[in-house]
Amino acid sequence: MGDLGKEPLKPVRASRMFSAITDQLLEYVERNSLRAGDRLPREADIADSLNVSRPTLRQALRVLESAGVLTIKPGQSGGIFVRSDVIPISLIQDPAPLEVDAVPALLRTRHLVEPIVAHLAAEHATPDELDAIAYTLELLDKHRGSQELVERIDGMYHRRVAIAAHDEILRVAMYSLYRKLLPLRAQLNEHGPSVDHMIDVHTRQYEAIRDGDHDQIDALMKETFLDLELDAAVRLDYEFRWCLTEPRQS
Repeated sequence: MGDLGKEPLKPVRASRMFSAITDQLLEYVERNSLRAGDRLPREADIADSLNVSRPTLRQALRVLESAGVLTIKPGQSGGIFVRSDVIPISLIQDPAPLEVDAVPALLRTRHLVEPIVAHLAAEHATPDELDAIAYTLELLDKHRGSQELVERIDGMYHRRVAIAAHDEILRVAMYSLYRKLLPLRAQLNEHGPSVDHMIDVHTRQYEAIRDGDHDQIDALMKETFLDLELDAAVRLDYEFRWCLTEPRQS
């Protein structure tokens, strides 16, 4: 007989499979730094790689096409192409409402995880990954007149830094963290940092990651955290600092 006092198991929703497919496709686009006009693998190859049926995959592709992420061209010379450099917020934002009590915990987690990710990116980012991060700065500058696009590109910047850290567990944690942060950032948007300030901080952080300057990354993290935490009235009494325990091998 089961223990009725324990939290019960919950049924697995069929929609999770569908969401997993769209998430995988979006991650494929971001991991490979695909831009508008770039081609994805053939439908049959994607279905085989994901181990899903082609009808199920087509449903996910249609959703991404309707959202403006992909373009699907029929015929022998057609294929699946990236339509937009920027992923819509509706596809990457956590749909569950954020409880007020959860905000401090969310910001504490960010305070611990995000610096580690930036420091690891400084150690492990490849030239292609650095180029992908730099491209998000170009997009921020290009779309500085659209607050919505700027917020989407800001998330894109952080996800690409997470990819460059080369730590799968931390990458998943950062993706989840920013999905939950998006509604909070939108809620506090009226008092948030200006686009110029965001571009300035992100540019200096990118340069520090590119140059492997851990002291500068630590200093910039204080600026990165300050705006959102002040607006959310959350005060954290600790900070993270990078320290190598062993000399780096030459």
